[in-house]
Amino acid sequence: MNIRDLATEVAHKLVEAGFVVHRYNAYSTQSVYLKLDYGVANSIRISDHKGKEKLSYRYNIMVGEKAYREDLKGKYPRYYYPAEKVDELLCRIEKERKMKVMSMGQERYKALMKQYENEGKSAPGFWQKAKKVNLRRSEDAITRTEGTHHKA
Repeated sequence: MNIRDLATEVAHKLVEAGFVVHRYNAYSTQSVYLKLDYGVANSIRISDHKGKEKLSYRYNIMVGEKAYREDLKGKYPRYYYPAEKVDELLCRIEKERKMKVMSMGQERYKALMKQYENEGKSAPGFWQKAKKVNLRRSEDAITRTEGTHHKA
């Protein structure tokens, strides 16, 4: 499966799980970037090569790599999954969003999404070129206790 098709599959599964997903396809490479819940639930980089040093995505799907790895240096941890372990990554993303919602509360989470959405309207870069994957949004998805878990 190529990177763009994999990104479509991942984005579809995340929308089905209730995330708001924005997608940006790189022009000079095959890399695809997905921002989740306007960035409140972080972002995914799907690629077959090492990214730019100055950019650090929390979640990474690396086509062609065989093993999972973590990068715990820096301010936030980063996770690298081989394409064959996408379902494990999706479980992690859902679990981490659930923990954020439990920690800050549903209303604060939604308010933060709205804040990030508003900030993105005037921000250069990703937001000017990204497209919303699906307009359908299940508002109760953030409050689910079980979520749509994917088999690991």
